[in-house]
Amino acid sequence: MMTRRIWLSCALIAAGGTVAAVLVASPEADIQQTPQPGRVVRQAKRLNLNMAPAEELQKLPRLSAASAQAIVEARDKSKFKDWNDFVARRVVPSFAYDEIRILVTF
Repeated sequence: MMTRRIWLSCALIAAGGTVAAVLVASPEADIQQTPQPGRVVRQAKRLNLNMAPAEELQKLPRLSAASAQAIVEARDKSKFKDWNDFVARRVVPSFAYDEIRILVTF
């Protein structure tokens, strides 16, 4: 795989093209793409469901004030272990799961 990238880069350079970036990564590393020049890329911090105040929880998509308060009350009884524990407790409506899953952590 690595050899292919090097040869491809050399071929593009030889053909008169330019190579914006050559990604070199070990199999264990996450591959990150180089953003386009002039483009601002923001990586949002994930919201910790065990620590965030109700006001912050309300900012998550599809969560009402009542859902945010339900999360606070459920975590006061015992902290959420992971996503499966959160879903198993049925704290928020199921239609919200897909939208908030990538925005939260525990």
